[in-house]
Amino acid sequence: MRDALMHTIVQDLDIYGQANEPVVVYLNNKYWGIYNLREKFNKNYIRRHQNLSKDVKFDILERHYQVDEGSEDDYVTLVDYLLQHDLNDQKHFNHVISQIDTANFLDYYCAQIYFANTDWPGNNIKYWKAKLPDSKWNWFMHDTDLGFALAPLFMHPGGVDHNTLAFNLNDQETNLHNQPWATLLFRKLTESQVFNEVFVKHFLKLLDDEFSPERVIPLINNMQSRLRPEMSRHINRWKDEDPSFYQSVSAWEAEVELLREFARKRADIVKGHLEQWN
Repeated sequence: MRDALMHTIVQDLDIYGQANEPVVVYLNNKYWGIYNLREKFNKNYIRRHQNLSKDVKFDILERHYQVDEGSEDDYVTLVDYLLQHDLNDQKHFNHVISQIDTANFLDYYCAQIYFANTDWPGNNIKYWKAKLPDSKWNWFMHDTDLGFALAPLFMHPGGVDHNTLAFNLNDQETNLHNQPWATLLFRKLTESQVFNEVFVKHFLKLLDDEFSPERVIPLINNMQSRLRPEMSRHINRWKDEDPSFYQSVSAWEAEVELLREFARKRADIVKGHLEQWN
């Protein structure tokens, strides 16, 4: 439910997320419980969402410039430029933002920081651009399961109070998922006061609108209502196979309440992080 919730929260933003639908699965007449039917990220996804023809090719990368499709050459060229130039110089800043879809980048980073997702950006990051004139880099919203306060259960930093903005400004070697290569683009963009002003203004608007408790909590309630009638059967199917799985509907409902508690507090906490930084 967590990952589907986060994709639902950003469904109206300039983010390439995955549509989702909970389904009940039977395999060879055996009940397998609730599964989450999702869109798949690949070149066909991009063509469909961008209304591009089948002959358009793409560079699709993940993590540390790992190639899923095409080549890493153009992105490595961008990285080299970032390393060699000060983006406080407007000319250099303009060159970099000409290479990225800034609307997508802003929404994507604001969302991940709001989610307190620390299994990112050095992991679970996918980005792409079409091999067309003037095409720009875009980012997929990919595997946000450890957001919304789940990260600490897996020995990651995180939780409702986590300063994920500062996490993404790290420039020191670390065994966490904010290694310098992963934070480089965002860090370099923050050398520009122009970018910082746009970023903060845009983030504050999202925190008051799409990420506000008044919007997010009803989304949680709606997802819970859709799943609740099936949860008893689902839990009975799996609880004996994995002792870490929910052992009762009440345990699941307690976990959903943690989502609501995150939604109640997180927007104001992130506003404080922005004020402290800016």
